[in-house]
Amino acid sequence: MSVELEGRVRALEAVLRNLIRVGEVVGVDEAAGTARVRFADAQNLVSHPCRVLTDKSLRDKSQWMPDLGEQVLCLFLAGGLEQGFVVRALYSSADPAPGKPGHIRFVRFEDGTELEYDRQAHKLRADVKGEIEAKAQGNITASTPQLLTLEGGQGIVMRTPALTMQGLGGGCSAVLEANLSLRGDLTQEGGMNVSGNITAGGTIMDGGGNSNHHSH
Repeated sequence: MSVELEGRVRALEAVLRNLIRVGEVVGVDEAAGTARVRFADAQNLVSHPCRVLTDKSLRDKSQWMPDLGEQVLCLFLAGGLEQGFVVRALYSSADPAPGKPGHIRFVRFEDGTELEYDRQAHKLRADVKGEIEAKAQGNITASTPQLLTLEGGQGIVMRTPALTMQGLGGGCSAVLEANLSLRGDLTQEGGMNVSGNITAGGTIMDGGGNSNHHSH
């Protein structure tokens, strides 16, 4: 190998060595979408602000910035560390992977909240350590061909100007296993069977019986 060719190979190796680097995030600018990274293998050199790659940036926006101290993989243009990109974060012995199987998509947040989808079991699981808020300008529909369960440890509150319960297949069966308090008038179509007593603060009248001519 000639001296000239050997020099070119060494120069190319030096360029390639600086194109892809692994470092630690030491600064984040959320407004600019950039991060500064320190490289221990380059005498703790700190990069210029590197653009953090994202899924969408034009009509739709997506942002999830790396944390301070997070280990990331960076890609730089051939000019040096002035123009670079934070590609992805990576696991290490200090920050081990959760160890989930390949068929599970998993996210764990710092507060312990977990989002998980198991494509083999066809199950979506969300364990949220705080509150959940969902707002929509249109309709919201939740349906299942099986059982739908709502459980509130301190209660369930429904606020609506109209409440309708409709049975599937032409019928509806409702069982209420609790004490019921009703504030307002009650209108019923159909009969009523009561196994206990009825106590009324006012008059009980029937339209087709004998209350209009019965006396005590």
